[in-house]
Amino acid sequence: MSWWDEIQEKINSGDVLYTPGRGLQRTGKKPFRIISKDLFKLIITSGASKIPLEKQCFDKIEEAFSGNPLLWLRVASLHDREALENSVDKLIREATGSQLARGNYICAILEYCELVRYSMSGNRKGIEWIQGSSNSKPRLPQSLERKKQPSLKGNMAGKEEFNIAIVSDLHLSQGRNPRTRRYNLNEDFFFDGQFDRFLSYLEAESERRSRKWRLIIAGDMVDFLQITRMPNDPGFSLTEREKEYGLGTSLDKTVWKMKVMMDGHWMFFKALGRFLSTGNRCIIITGNHDIEWTVPEQQKAFREEMKKYLPRETSNGNEVVSSSVEFCPWFYYVPGLIWIEHGHQYDGMNSFDYLLAPYLPNSKELMLPGGSFFVRYLFNKVEQKDPFADNIKPTSAYVRKYWLKLLCSPKILKHACYFLEILRKIRRFEPEQLEELRQKNKEKIQAEAERFGIDLSKLEAIRKCWVPCFIYNTSKLRNIKYFLTYEAGKTYRKMASVIQKQLGVKYVVFGHTHDADLLLLCSNGKAEYTNSGTWTKIFSSNPAERLLRDEQESVFVQILRDEKDRLELMKWRDDLGRGERVNLFE
Repeated sequence: MSWWDEIQEKINSGDVLYTPGRGLQRTGKKPFRIISKDLFKLIITSGASKIPLEKQCFDKIEEAFSGNPLLWLRVASLHDREALENSVDKLIREATGSQLARGNYICAILEYCELVRYSMSGNRKGIEWIQGSSNSKPRLPQSLERKKQPSLKGNMAGKEEFNIAIVSDLHLSQGRNPRTRRYNLNEDFFFDGQFDRFLSYLEAESERRSRKWRLIIAGDMVDFLQITRMPNDPGFSLTEREKEYGLGTSLDKTVWKMKVMMDGHWMFFKALGRFLSTGNRCIIITGNHDIEWTVPEQQKAFREEMKKYLPRETSNGNEVVSSSVEFCPWFYYVPGLIWIEHGHQYDGMNSFDYLLAPYLPNSKELMLPGGSFFVRYLFNKVEQKDPFADNIKPTSAYVRKYWLKLLCSPKILKHACYFLEILRKIRRFEPEQLEELRQKNKEKIQAEAERFGIDLSKLEAIRKCWVPCFIYNTSKLRNIKYFLTYEAGKTYRKMASVIQKQLGVKYVVFGHTHDADLLLLCSNGKAEYTNSGTWTKIFSSNPAERLLRDEQESVFVQILRDEKDRLELMKWRDDLGRGERVNLFE
């Protein structure tokens, strides 16, 4: 792994690092912040200045040490025009042609990533290469060792500088066809204009309260499985199954589907682009319908595409997108305050055995759960006859009520038989085939623990509550039974209690069920479970719910960061231009 690769893994937007003071004394040290990163550079702020640190700067220094492992390079913070020989600044100038003196920042980042260490030669400060494995790296004396700063991207100790707004389960798919100006029958999200006005409201509140927002999309922002349009590009190799049921999950095809989705929901993404350009941020958590977001290249493609939706006057599009769009493959966490995740890992119909490495063994295709097969091979076809079939909750209630009607349709019967055949062919994998996935999943969980500053043992205790994916861990007969009868019930309230006890947060928020909920987790009222509902239409099978709630409630969770940090479960009232509380029975 190159030094730049290690930096990409260990450095995050929001990290605060320090350059040493005079000599190696801890006094006089100066902070600087990483405000963005991409594949080719880091952008830092030091005081009022924004400073680029290009990849070639780090490559040049690594090359110098590779040629001479015993090399000692002077840092050489410049106060004159000429870079000193045998110095980091001299190498940086050679690599970039820039006259900027950036050696102090480059060296601080390399030391933070444990690639070099500072040392003194007389009164001169320099760096040496730390050779060998991480277990044999020489260390500075304890009195001089600088403590590594935790990432501020997720682990935001103290008062958060952002208010928090949470939405989930938007289920954007093909949207409105730009050519025909009609919606695909599989589409569930028809509220782009409402979402635009909702973000405008948040922007106005930001101005009024002098505090920016973190918009957290807690899973299923996109429904990749319901994007079934076929590309005309002859470069795509399509199987007969894909022509009938939609593209598979290889990267080139999921990126193409993402662009179709964004084209069909251009108003949504123009609103999001405007929201981000004013200093707000968006965190996207992976759900079972958009597991594709766990793939780094998919995230990169989204950021690249988002640049097209920024306001025309935005001059620093790369910086805006790279610093304001973040992805979380499992959860989002603020110590002492909140834990947010989608929640599908506690639903065996939709869980992933290796959530952070969700691939088929020895393949770049994704290992989908049973619920995804159900959508792709059967329910997408049902929606061609009944567009709101998957808006009846729970889905098992629709299947039980209308199964006779469905089986009387020759086309639906054909697809039902094919779906059952797919289930029959799914095989369990040998333990040795899964070992690599298990190890990758473990490593990425450890990385998330470090990213958010969570004790790994506590995170593992939560991970052990994941429900094994039914389709790979139970019999075919039981799988069919689950499709017809499974309901999550009180699972999420119980899991919220487990997470709250492990981490001591005030709030635990799930999505996934599409059922907005709010429940005290302890008698003193100091901890709550909340479900962020959905923005799609819901036709509840529960008569009491139909009496109390509307078919479409654009639910969001709001936390205003003040002395109380109070959470409110709200619904967006487009007619009033503001939110109001969601109605719930006791």
